[in-house]
Amino acid sequence: MKYFLLIITVLYNLNSNAQNATIIKYDTTKNITGYPIEIITTPLDAAIIEAKKMDKILFIKFTTSWCAPCKIFDESVLKNIEVMLLLQKNFITVAIDGENIDYGIDNVLKYNITGYPTFLFTKPESKIIQKYVGNMGSKKFISCLNEVSKKFSKKK
Repeated sequence: MKYFLLIITVLYNLNSNAQNATIIKYDTTKNITGYPIEIITTPLDAAIIEAKKMDKILFIKFTTSWCAPCKIFDESVLKNIEVMLLLQKNFITVAIDGENIDYGIDNVLKYNITGYPTFLFTKPESKIIQKYVGNMGSKKFISCLNEVSKKFSKKK
């Protein structure tokens, strides 16, 4: 009986979390000294629709729960005010746990993710603009954001 309940619980969780990802919206009107990021759980497809609607680049950050460089990136680079302003202006940002059986593994295979963190920039129709593997500091990430923004605006 307990195995039956376990199977029912697992199937329910798989169904209720299918294709979910975390979309991160940056709100610089909040206290800048704090952590002005609102995290919403939404299907990845919804983020793609939002990117199309807003005509913005989709920034997908592939991470895992055990990835130390990912945590360093989140705590240092994503708290940089210039990074937050650039992301807010030009990007729809989504964080995907690459080991999540509900949505992560499928996207890891789809985008050929080989390490963490991986930063993937796509057009709203999911065509890849640029892919970076490995951690980077704020200065380099800002340079990447500007480079991707220029590529996107040239290809419109």
